[in-house]
Amino acid sequence: MQYHLSKYLIFSSFMLVLLCLGLISPVTSQLLTLEKTWGGSDNEEGEGIACDSSGNVYVTGKTRSFGVSPPDWDVYLLSYDSLGSLNWQRTWGGTDNDIANDVAVGPSGNIYVTGSTDTLGANTDDAFLLCYDSSGNLLWQRTWGGTDGDEGNGVAVDSTGNIYVTGDTDSFGATSDAFLLSYDSSGNLNWQRTW
Repeated sequence: MQYHLSKYLIFSSFMLVLLCLGLISPVTSQLLTLEKTWGGSDNEEGEGIACDSSGNVYVTGKTRSFGVSPPDWDVYLLSYDSLGSLNWQRTWGGTDNDIANDVAVGPSGNIYVTGSTDTLGANTDDAFLLCYDSSGNLLWQRTWGGTDGDEGNGVAVDSTGNIYVTGDTDSFGATSDAFLLSYDSSGNLNWQRTW
């Protein structure tokens, strides 16, 4: 046991000397390999991030600088390659507040965004689901909700391409219930549940 402890102390001392001489860097300085910012003259907030199998990174959130309705919020979706170069950027929304909360990538490479919209749907604050292809083309959009506030907070895709959205609803169930929606890959609602 003492032999192993001595080896550890000698190795630790050697590494400390190399660190002090500048021949190696501390591990924490090697963790940040990429830093990017995106925005305009007003506020932007990042809310969700996902990666595809090719190493592309997708970031979603809300922007007051870009889109249809500054200074109200609009949804944004950014695509970066694995080296951090911006592939494309998209905004979505209307004349009122529209915000994104999460993003996911499906097995076909389509990108799904969820959040809440004041512009489209049945009433103020309906949940939405957007589907983009890997080139940033909007394939379809869906809204879900009732007469009160509803918001999509999370999105996931299974191996067969079904999309699941979760969030909170004041329109269905008791007050402020959780919901789970299931859509097929074409955006048809398979089923909905509240809890």
